[in-house]
Order: sequence, then C-alpha cells, then structure tokens
Amino acid sequence: MINAFQVNNLRSISDSGVIRLAKINVLVGKNSAGKSTLLRVLPLLRQSVEQPTKAPILWYGRLVDFGTYQNAVSSFAREQGVKFDFYMNLSGDANTGRSYEREYLFGSTDSARIYKSLPKVKVSLTIGLDDDDDVGRARSIEVDLGPDLVKVTESPRDWWRLQLLRRWSHEEVKQVLT
Repeated sequence: MINAFQVNNLRSISDSGVIRLAKINVLVGKNSAGKSTLLRVLPLLRQSVEQPTKAPILWYGRLVDFGTYQNAVSSFAREQGVKFDFYMNLSGDANTGRSYEREYLFGSTDSARIYKSLPKVKVSLTIGLDDDDDVGRARSIEVDLGPDLVKVTESPRDWWRLQLLRRWSHEEVKQVLT
C-alpha cells in the first residue's frame, strides 16, 4: 500500500517534501505554490496506467491535462527531469493493521525471507532524458528495499542498465573481511 509520495520538478513544485496519505489531507499554501498540481498527481498516474502511452506518463488525458512533458517539467530544472517517489509499507496495511501475503512479489526465492520483513520500500521514477525530450521518456527507476537498491537507468543508444546495489552493514563487512 502506498502511504506517502513526493514530487520534484513538476510545474512550480521544486520539491514537495514527503506527503503522507491519510484519510483526510489538507493542502495550504500561497497562490501558484503547487497545491492544484499536487492534487492532480494521483489522477495523472491513474490515467497513465489505464491508457496505452508512448512514454511512462500520459500528460494529457481524460482525468487531468498537463499539456506535454515540456509544459509539465519545471523550467528551472529541465535537466533534472520530473521525479515521483512512492513510499510503501510491505508488512501490512498501516491504517488497518492487516497483514497481507507478499509471496507474489518475491516468488519462492531465498530473498523473499528478507524482503517480506521490510517495513518500508521506496520506488522512484524519474522522467525526462534531456532538454530535447518532448514526450518525457523514463530516465531511471529505483526500488529501495533497505538492504538492496535496484536501479534501472537509460544509457546512450537506448540501452537500459540494471544495477543491484547491496548495502553492507558494518557487521557484514567485518564478516567478509575476516
């Protein structure tokens, strides 16, 4: 379940900070601060999933209209692209306390034992390869699993690079070195 999200470089929002989703959320801010943009992020993602698109995000659809990627990306950070971060709780529903079976996420691998006990996971999607990108192609997708970071990035000539980065604790480093 997604419990929070964060948006960077979308229209007037340079960094929204982490926004926790609750039964009732209240947005307060000055004119043109990005309140309406934040309210339109989740419908934007919904229409992107429900309709076939050339790019990962459908900027113009039946739910919201951001125009094009070039209209949506902040003019002050085009080189950084638009970034969406999603924070999820894999150990169960934080609001109801129910625990869900997560085997389908990890299959029957040995890693399933580690990942099933993770309380939080962060998934990041960065859109926009460069200033000339007019549709908003995916630049990178990161899945932060605590002990591991899975990173998929676009490389030159439309190649994708997959990295699995293991985060070592001091204890693990000592064991390997001794």
